[in-house]
Order: sequence, then structure tokens, then C-alpha cells
Amino acid sequence: MDNGRTIIELEAQISALKRQLKNIAEDNAKKDSQIKTLKAENNNLMELLKLSKKKMFGSSAEKVAQAYGQIPLYRLESHFKNMQINLTRQTMANWIISASNLIKAIYDKMHKELLSSEILHADETTLEVLEEPDRKPQAKSYMWVYTTGKHEEKNIILYDYRQGRSGSYAKEFLGDFKGYVHCDGWSGYDKLEGKRVGCWAHARRYFKEAMDVQIDKNDYSTIAGQGFLLIEKIFTTEHKTTDEKKIKEIRKKSGKEAVAEFFDFCETVETLPKSLTGKAISYAINQKDNLTRYLENEKLEMTNNKAERAVKPFVIGRKNWLFCNTPGGATASARLYSLIETAKANELKIYDYLTWMFENIHVLSADELLPWSEKIPKKIRKS
Repeated sequence: MDNGRTIIELEAQISALKRQLKNIAEDNAKKDSQIKTLKAENNNLMELLKLSKKKMFGSSAEKVAQAYGQIPLYRLESHFKNMQINLTRQTMANWIISASNLIKAIYDKMHKELLSSEILHADETTLEVLEEPDRKPQAKSYMWVYTTGKHEEKNIILYDYRQGRSGSYAKEFLGDFKGYVHCDGWSGYDKLEGKRVGCWAHARRYFKEAMDVQIDKNDYSTIAGQGFLLIEKIFTTEHKTTDEKKIKEIRKKSGKEAVAEFFDFCETVETLPKSLTGKAISYAINQKDNLTRYLENEKLEMTNNKAERAVKPFVIGRKNWLFCNTPGGATASARLYSLIETAKANELKIYDYLTWMFENIHVLSADELLPWSEKIPKKIRKS
């Protein structure tokens, strides 16, 4: 075997051999010995391809798939160059965009499924895109993230690239969705038709920030300290409780009482409006309707942590590659992050799923390729 051949060359040769095998099998006049020879050569090439991939990516291709978006293309280009492989970042960028175009139908199906849910989570983070039309390279764009609630039948995580943070972008993506949307206190979400559900973790964070500037950061006798403890009491009412019936009962009585106690405190205490403590109190009062909404439904959560966790993989990747070059690249990233993170959320082996999905993308329908499809082989599932 020629170890100097590249992976692309090997895959091309394997494909050619498979075509030859098919032609020979259909022609009864061909000798069995020819088939055996070709099969032997095919096996040799497959083994060489396996060894080449192992050399290039390490022993676990799964790690490569999970690291998607965290390794800049210029760094990959350098790694390939060190192995005498001429693979430019432009070529890889084109591959990524082409792959994202192939999965657009799958992305659209996941989007449709997400909108059919009763409960969603939403968040957003900044993104720099250098070549946006009529915008400066330093202008802030955003990657929006939407996930289904933890009690929904399908676990979906979708990313959506937009040129700004206007609430109209969230409205455009969610359309006439009228269910519950967990989100932070940003006013842009007021444009949504769904019912907003506030995040108690955000409210608690404001009081914690006020405590952090105290002379004694552990002094809970202050207004900030008391507010923090009252929020902790709200969380404690459901501590480690997972049964929906029990949660419903808790929220009817002790949860409702703890929330009322907290807002009675906020509405009677006096603080300097521009102080950190004053801002914490103002945030809580302004978000009262949204913060108390979780009491309406036992399936609602007290925080928006699900969306914040979904943002993290993108944020980690952004620290490495810093920006997207074009809007097309940003859109491609959104689609691929969506597919990979949704596959992870559905307990799939990422590399194996992507391989199976791209091999069957022209054979099976988009519905059959979704990360929860019954068509997915058992060996691709982690459990």
C-alpha cells in the first residue's frame, strides 16, 4: 500500500472500486477471481484509510465531531500542512457551507418541531461577522439560541444568526408561537406573542453582585443579603423535587407564599435607585409578572439555565475563532451547531450520526434523518 496517498485520493479509489465490483457482479461472464482481487485491494485501501484518519484526527473521531466550531480553520490548515496535505481554509470553509446547505431541510424540520412545542427557552450572544453588507467589520451581530423545554417530547436546540439584537428577530423566528418562553429580562422579548417566563437565577445574580461590593461579602443582614436569601428560599421550596404532581402542590402553597414574601420585601424596602442593591430591587419589581409566571404550570422552570447552557458551546468556539468572515459562514455555523447540539441532546454518537446522516441524505427524507428518527441505527445511540 502507498502510504503517501491522501485521504481524498483513497476515498476516490475506494469509490471507483465499488463501482467496478457492482459492474462485475452484474456481468456473469466475469471471473470470480477478479472480484476476489478487487475485494482484497478494497480491504487494503480501507485499512490504509482507517490508519490515515487515525493519524490525522487521533484515536477518536468522536472527539473531532464534538470539537466542531472550537478549532479555527487557519489552525486546521496549518495541521494539514505539517502532514504534507494541501488543504486550504477556503476549501474547508466552502465544504462547511456546502454541508450546511445539504442539511437545510433537516434544520427547517427541527424549526417546525420546535414551534409545535408548548414551552421554549431563548437566549442570545454576540457574534462578529466581518463582511456584512453596509456594516462595519466591528459591528455587533448576534447568534440567537432556542431550545425546547425539558418536559417536551423532542429535545431540540437551534441557533439562528441575525445582524442585531432587536426583539423583531426573535419574533420573526418564533412567528405566532403562543406558548411559554423562558428568557431573561431584556425588553426585546416583549415583542413575542408567547407568555414570558422570568429567570430567578438572573434576579438572584443582581443581589449577589450587590453583596460582592459590601465590606463583608458574607453579611446577609443587608438589604442585598436579605433579598438573596429570600430568593434562595424560593429555590429551596422545590429542592431536588422532580415529580410534577408534587411540584404542582408545592407551587400552590409554599412556592406561592415564598414568592409573595420576596415581593413584599422588595416593595417595602428603601434603597438608592442607582446603587447595585437598588438595581436588583428594580429588576425584580419590573419582572414581577414574568418571575411569578412559573407558578402557573408545573412544567415550567424557575430559571433559563437550559438556554444558557445551550449558548456555551458556541461561546467556547468563538473564543478560539473570534469571528465569522461572511454572513454565509455565520448561517452555516448556525445550522451545523444546531444539528450537532441537538444530536448530543438526543444521546447520539456525534461522528457516527453525522457520517450516517450524510451517507443517507440523498436516500432518506429529512424526517427520517432527524436526531430522534427511528431510522437511526441502534449502534449510533449512546444508550
